[in-house]
Amino acid sequence: MPTAFLITPFTPDRAGNEDPAVFDAVQEAVRGAALTMGVRLVHPAEISRAGVIMDHVDEELDRADLVIAILTGQNPNVFFELGRTQSPAILIIDAAEKLPFDVRHHRTLTYAGPGELETLRDRLGKSIAETLATQWLEKDRARGGQGSAAPARLYQPASRG
Repeated sequence: MPTAFLITPFTPDRAGNEDPAVFDAVQEAVRGAALTMGVRLVHPAEISRAGVIMDHVDEELDRADLVIAILTGQNPNVFFELGRTQSPAILIIDAAEKLPFDVRHHRTLTYAGPGELETLRDRLGKSIAETLATQWLEKDRARGGQGSAAPARLYQPASRG
């Protein structure tokens, strides 16, 4: 099962004093998209094993097939972890005009515009599927394959049973 590591502010206050209902809706959209796409989501606040927290974050970043980073509020810890990852990153922010210069060139999902919060889960699910499919094709080519067809499961939501 593919793994996504979530880089996120932990509270609405740390997300630039975001409305708590919006903060919760974004977090739920991320969880829902990962679940629908059959991806194990690792939320750093849910890591409970003993040890040094940043060592755990580094280990999970290294293991992740992709990273989902919520940039709303421009939290320094979020940007530190984003800079640390080598995995493909799907960026999310409330409004594109709030993106700092050094990440403005990355494709980013927004949720502050009309109807965007309501469609965030579906748009993120599509982005997860396309990111994983692209990774699979690149790995297949690196192994000497043709890189012509990714498994169908990467293109479709996981079945709900």
